[in-house]
Amino acid sequence: TGPPDIRAKSGGGINPKSGGGINPKSGGGINPKNDDGIVNTKGYAETPYQELLELQDIINQKLKAIANQNNIDVGSASNFAITSQLEHHQVISKTTSRELKALIELNNLGLNSPKITYAQVTRIKKLFNNISL
Repeated sequence: TGPPDIRAKSGGGINPKSGGGINPKSGGGINPKNDDGIVNTKGYAETPYQELLELQDIINQKLKAIANQNNIDVGSASNFAITSQLEHHQVISKTTSRELKALIELNNLGLNSPKITYAQVTRIKKLFNNISL
């Protein structure tokens, strides 16, 4: 007898060279690049800690985008420092700056708390969504 037949699972597997490579199973998780670079995928956090890291990155991207739109060079400054610069250049109000700084501190506290829960993270995200940027 010869070797057993090997068959790929339905919907996935490796195609022969003429078929063009590896096809991921549906809902694969790897997104192709678009013209602007890698597609930004959000919402794959498995723990509250990871969700807070994602929120920290989202805040950073938003603040840097606002700074860039206003020709403010922030380099690799922290979210807290960028917020101060935006307030100094009168791009955001003192109230918005104070709210953002409180949120950034709250997010940092959550990142340093091993007992942070999904419910607490959800509240922090709601606070961020309520700040007018």
